[in-house]
Amino acid sequence: MSLSISRSKEEVKTVNTTSAKEDGSELSAVPLCPYFENLELIKEMIKTNYGFTVAQLKRLNGYDDLNYHVLVDSDHNNPYIGDVSPVGYFLKICNSRDSQRPEFMDAQIAVMEHLLKKGILCQSPIKGVNGDDITECITACKEGINVRYLVSLRTYIPGTIIADVRLTPNLLYKVGHYVAKVTQALENFEHPFYETFQCPWSMDNIPKLKEALFAVKDDAMRQIAEEVIEAYNSEVEPSKKDFRTGQIHGDINEQNILVTEETASTPEICGLLDFQDVAKSFPIYDLAMSVAYMIMTKLCEVPVLDVPGHILAGYMSLLELTPAEKAAFKNLVAGRMVQSLVMGAYTYSLDPTNEYLLTTAQCGWEALKIFWETSELQLQQRWDDIVDTYN
Repeated sequence: MSLSISRSKEEVKTVNTTSAKEDGSELSAVPLCPYFENLELIKEMIKTNYGFTVAQLKRLNGYDDLNYHVLVDSDHNNPYIGDVSPVGYFLKICNSRDSQRPEFMDAQIAVMEHLLKKGILCQSPIKGVNGDDITECITACKEGINVRYLVSLRTYIPGTIIADVRLTPNLLYKVGHYVAKVTQALENFEHPFYETFQCPWSMDNIPKLKEALFAVKDDAMRQIAEEVIEAYNSEVEPSKKDFRTGQIHGDINEQNILVTEETASTPEICGLLDFQDVAKSFPIYDLAMSVAYMIMTKLCEVPVLDVPGHILAGYMSLLELTPAEKAAFKNLVAGRMVQSLVMGAYTYSLDPTNEYLLTTAQCGWEALKIFWETSELQLQQRWDDIVDTYN
């Protein structure tokens, strides 16, 4: 790996960011998102690590990583690159916890390369000037301590995140079909890192959300979150033994699905982003996640209670749910909604400058209330009727 910017000639020190265990059983007490005093430091790092002169740097959404769309000048000194990409590149500066595990980034790259071979468009790494897929940078955090961050420059996929387009029944069907395609593409993927990796954002950790409920200030919403967590404990946990198992993406949400630019015709799904939460788990989690986030998306033209039906129809055109998965589906979806909303509130309490953390909350709490207060029998009948319309 290449080492770039150090803002001090002193020996590099690292801040302790491991108060959050890898299995998610403890919550981090410090912000994980990389801190840079100014953009010039990032531009200098790109020049040093990748040989590119930055023409434009645009911040993209990110939960606890720094992500940028980078446009560069045509002249460069990277021996592994011919002509520069006219659409630019995607830059990821990994958070301080994950930066302590380079094997984590290696595994993500392996997943992306596997999916590309299976026809799922995603990013691919750009080698640094030393031929590395992953590089490093060192900069001082707000406390003045030097922190080492892993850096990955990748191809940029033009498109619009699905959160920014209107969700129609047809597009929701395509989301479900796409999630099933990703599940099928990952069926034969293996990597040694994932044999032991426990993702902090795994839905297996929903029962542990009670530790973070204090961050939810609305009493009524906190009560609903408590009910969902309890139902997850009592009804989902005993059923997991009957779920399908396999590799999952782990975060198929409205920020990570790319669609073609919206025109008069229906947008098409054209790419998948963010592979930090890939894990060996239950494929039903990917489906439940996609439903949860589409329900909480502000530009949805479909009633909240009907969104799952259209996504299920698309998914079930390729894959079937087991009886246990179908019975647990409402609680799985509600569980992920609560996980996103509670952890968003908690993480925002640590880093109030990151407004992105509250994106889901804009529509999420009200959608959760409507969803949770509708009986499971009524929901299931509604979804079955919608699936039947596609058959």
